[in-house]
Amino acid sequence: MKRYINLLVTISARGDGSFDARASSEGRAGNINFRPPFRLADIAGGLLGPGSHRGVGTAQPRDAGPAKTATEYGVELFDALFQGKTRDVFMATSEEARRQNVLGVRIRMTFDLSNPAIAEVAALPWELMRPSDGLPLVVSTEVALVRSLDVAGSNAKRPLVKPLRILLIQSNPTGTGVLNLGAERAMLQKSWTDMKEFMVDEVEPVAAKIRDKLSGSDYHVVHYMGHGDFEAERGGMLLLEREDGGPHKVSAATFANWLRAEPLRLVFLNACETGTTPAVAGPHPFAGVATALIQGGVPAVIAMQFPISDAAAIEFSRTFYLQIARGAPVDAAVAEGRNALFDDDSTEWATPVLYLRAEDGDLFDDDDAPVAVSAPAKPVIKAPEQAPLPLMQPQPTPPQPVFVPPAEVPIWKQPKIYLAMLAGAVLLIVLIGILVPDAEEDGVITDPAADAAAPAADAMAPASDAAAPEEAVQTIATVKGPGADQINIISTAEWSNDEEDPSLSRRVWDAMSGTDEEKLATLQSLADQEYPEAQYVLAMAYADWASALAPSPDAAAVLMRKAADATLAVAEYRIGFWYLEGSNNLRVDKEQARSWLTRAVAQGSNWAKQTLDDPQNWQ
Repeated sequence: MKRYINLLVTISARGDGSFDARASSEGRAGNINFRPPFRLADIAGGLLGPGSHRGVGTAQPRDAGPAKTATEYGVELFDALFQGKTRDVFMATSEEARRQNVLGVRIRMTFDLSNPAIAEVAALPWELMRPSDGLPLVVSTEVALVRSLDVAGSNAKRPLVKPLRILLIQSNPTGTGVLNLGAERAMLQKSWTDMKEFMVDEVEPVAAKIRDKLSGSDYHVVHYMGHGDFEAERGGMLLLEREDGGPHKVSAATFANWLRAEPLRLVFLNACETGTTPAVAGPHPFAGVATALIQGGVPAVIAMQFPISDAAAIEFSRTFYLQIARGAPVDAAVAEGRNALFDDDSTEWATPVLYLRAEDGDLFDDDDAPVAVSAPAKPVIKAPEQAPLPLMQPQPTPPQPVFVPPAEVPIWKQPKIYLAMLAGAVLLIVLIGILVPDAEEDGVITDPAADAAAPAADAMAPASDAAAPEEAVQTIATVKGPGADQINIISTAEWSNDEEDPSLSRRVWDAMSGTDEEKLATLQSLADQEYPEAQYVLAMAYADWASALAPSPDAAAVLMRKAADATLAVAEYRIGFWYLEGSNNLRVDKEQARSWLTRAVAQGSNWAKQTLDDPQNWQ
């Protein structure tokens, strides 16, 4: 499969109304300073196409300001971003793509949304960009434009266990504009027929039923079609239905939280304004539905940054999935979908946006992916359940990667060998106890091997300064999934609140088998596979107490941030505390500290609450 050459465009705010842009690709780099040619409010009134829109209520321009043509807006954006040195890099990268005969150039625009001043430029419709003498960049597969956010955490995709599972949600509550969802569903079904090894589930657009469905199966794609909205005060939202069919507004953060535990590759939001970001400082920078999902770890999100007509939404999704079925990467499929909508007299082709957290657009190209079951030749679309399933509140859980033992650790040094030895010793003791009665009670001479085995087993039992060994065994549970035998993780409420035993990481360490070096190898392997508990313990080891490990404040901060991004409450508390005191090479940042501590409090962390409530911490 042909690939794209990445052209990374990083935009940062200076604070004086201007912005720095850096373009870099394969050893080339160029920097400029620019000012946006217009505000979002200047253009919003001209981006509403005709027809029924997938927004809440009747779509109306936010601001009926002076409107130019889409061509004029696109040229202004292109000339603002690609001028001087950045234009040189863009032209050289395009020429290199042609020379190498690759698919084209992927412009990856990255915004640091933690800086409120970036809101003005991040909200602009960069998809309109076009040179003055050519067509828009995004209506050809030769240029893919994706948005990337500066968020912490790994970009690695979780294992794709076939068949590809798609969850379809279609919502059109009573009292809202009638959408032709049946036509879109039929077109999707036809497109999906050409896909290999896949299954489709459909669920009623009721919050409890969606959560139940997600808790019962692993999904790789979630496709939502219906109404969406973005309000300055509340941010982005989807319009689901209540049991009686009435509208139920679900916030971006809530929807993103439902999907945290899924091994997702893609979320497709075919609804108005789901790709919108705040245009002014004030709202939470990740308040949009798409940005909230990206922050939550979804590799790719397709959404709509403006209202879109029913007909355009249907044609875009049909073309997109047709290209995916033919093996196209997701960014090329989006370009084909835009091309299907392209009309120089309208702007709906620029409405879809692609947020890409993964390294590339090959989201479904896993040649070595394990196959769970054989998929039918034709799509299987399950009807929504008529009776509600038992309500289960979603609980963030660690990803379930396939464990591969570290190559540098010999087999005889792996902790599972010692666990097997311990299990064998215990079994031997039990058998001896059954076959050879006690000498004092039965008058039979005791086998000396039994006396030798018991002390050996006691010597191998894990020790803990914080709890007796037998108590530790009772409160330790292995991580679910492959590789579970490599590490013991405390799986109690302590992962939400470490108040009673602040040495949680030490307890985990002491409960593990093997030498310090073997424990570190095990932790590192699982941390690389995105187990947040292992990342937390290893971060504490780098920060403080592991005698076999040289302290590394930078490594500690990176690992702790990853664990916190996975919504591990103790990690959220710890990274917040580090930002508060400026430890582990983190600069003092009380806004970051407050944000992380607030998240930990929401999960029941009393330590975070005490820290947050202490006025001396915020003077």
